[in-house]
Amino acid sequence: LMISIYICSFHLGWSFWYMDFIRLLRFINFPDIGWIWLDDIFYNGVL
Repeated sequence: LMISIYICSFHLGWSFWYMDFIRLLRFINFPDIGWIWLDDIFYNGVL
């Protein structure tokens, strides 16, 4: 899963995986520190 998210961070044209992952994190009420970590490590400020 992490590899697919890493690939999708560089190819946002694959928005299916990207948006489903974001919806999942919102659904499970992902903590703020996790959002900050994902933004720094994988999404390079996109979030």
